[in-house]
Amino acid sequence: MPLAFWLLAGAIVLWAISTRLALDGATYFDAEDALFYSVNIRLHRYDLYDAAGSGWQLLCTAIDAWLPRTADAAVAGKLVACVSGTALLPLMYFTLIGLGVRGSLAGVVTFFFSGAFAPWWYSLQPDKYVPQLLLIALALGLVMTRKRPATPTFLMGLGLLYFLAVICHTDSGLICFSIFPLLYRTMRERGVWLAFGQGVLCASVMFAALAVYFAVLLFVLVRPASVAQAFVWLQSYVGAGGEERSWGHWNPWAPLLALAGIGRTVFSTEFLFAFPGFAGRMHAWFPTKILVDDEWFATHLPNWLTYIGLALFPPAIISVTSVLLAGLYAFGGLFRGPDSRILHAVACALCYLVPASVFFFWWEPTNNEFWIAPWYVLVLIIGLLLSNSARERSLVPFIGACAVILILFNGLLGVLPRLDPANDYWLVRQSALVRVLQPGDLVIENGFLASNYLEFLGAPRVFRVDFFAEKSNGIGKRLDLELKQRPVAGSIYVTDLVTDAAAQYEMEASDVQLRNVAAFFADLPAPAKWLSVGGHKVAQYKESNLRSRSEP
Repeated sequence: MPLAFWLLAGAIVLWAISTRLALDGATYFDAEDALFYSVNIRLHRYDLYDAAGSGWQLLCTAIDAWLPRTADAAVAGKLVACVSGTALLPLMYFTLIGLGVRGSLAGVVTFFFSGAFAPWWYSLQPDKYVPQLLLIALALGLVMTRKRPATPTFLMGLGLLYFLAVICHTDSGLICFSIFPLLYRTMRERGVWLAFGQGVLCASVMFAALAVYFAVLLFVLVRPASVAQAFVWLQSYVGAGGEERSWGHWNPWAPLLALAGIGRTVFSTEFLFAFPGFAGRMHAWFPTKILVDDEWFATHLPNWLTYIGLALFPPAIISVTSVLLAGLYAFGGLFRGPDSRILHAVACALCYLVPASVFFFWWEPTNNEFWIAPWYVLVLIIGLLLSNSARERSLVPFIGACAVILILFNGLLGVLPRLDPANDYWLVRQSALVRVLQPGDLVIENGFLASNYLEFLGAPRVFRVDFFAEKSNGIGKRLDLELKQRPVAGSIYVTDLVTDAAAQYEMEASDVQLRNVAAFFADLPAPAKWLSVGGHKVAQYKESNLRSRSEP
């Protein structure tokens, strides 16, 4: 291999390490599920493990067991994400090299991908989206670069890799479609039945491993009391606790809405909230979304950085659009001068990308987390297509310049500011409350983010009202049961997200839930005391005050 190849590979590895391992902070932006997972991992609450990501949680649990109890509960999750994000960049580079892409083009395409905001930031987060992408990328790289006929050993290994992807996150199972071009090649060369047998062998290994895995997880670790309880756990990612879900409903506007999710995957856009009028527009468009944390982040950016962001944003958009258009133009050239190697590799990638995109259009199109893996595959396809272009050499400095612009924009406006704990709204807000709590206290809170931060930061007990807000009297009944089963030794605090149910912008809830939360607090007796904690009004109760309202 020429020296330039290894120098470029070393530069990619160093860049991956410096941006995925060296950069870290005590912040958890967007790590909504991850904070909840981190607590479950530390406490070994297997019954609350998310079925869709339980494999990732088990790995983190094993790592966490070796860590001192004084360590942050999110360390294990962050470590897995950081290592996965670090390995992802050289993996893309070597996958492109294995497909015959020139080293310089493979390098700049890898740097271009590394500048995208969501894959970069989630490599620093205690969450499963980058670890699952690493498994998807490994499986995809295997089928794309396979030149010889598939052997039983290869197919069984691929089935096990598909299995690992599924237990990291269920929708990762869509990577299974990437095997079809490999089976098609077998069918053309050696017949239908052999191709069918190869598919069955790979699928059998994957499903057999899944059956054994979930059986062991359920009956050894989760230990459900009944079949119904086991089913509830297996369905945990679809919905639980009477919460209204915003996903899983087809909308004719879904492909257009997906542009918001894809855009947030590529660009960090919260700095726009610093400009007058933008926040109001977003509240009008997305009335049920939590925006207060975005606004907090934007208002804590230095003014000079905000205007740098405004100056860099158009070039970043133009850069990404130009790279996509160059790839689209090269796609047309693929049919004018077909290359069987590139055709096979692109077909493998598209067999994942198309079903995944259709699924996410339906599932939750605006969620950037779901578009991390498709973005990786799209960039991989672009790199392949450009390698078949007659202008490949002239495209290298162009892609490199686009990569630099994207890295500068997302690094300055997305990643670096988030490493300051003071810029994390929920961390600042909930830390103030946790500091006044005593071991025997209970906090009555409303909202997914608010409750997760409280529990993660060490609140003794958290009662989340929106779990039970579907019925008008559901919250009070569940609280009564909670107090009877587990009496409170200290005080009970009701936060302003409960007392002020009109603050819709701080809650992810329907209007019915808001009304029921407001009615729940209106039904409570007057608090023993009102406190100001971190600038927020908190009602303080003794358990005897709350018990008296339900006792004859």
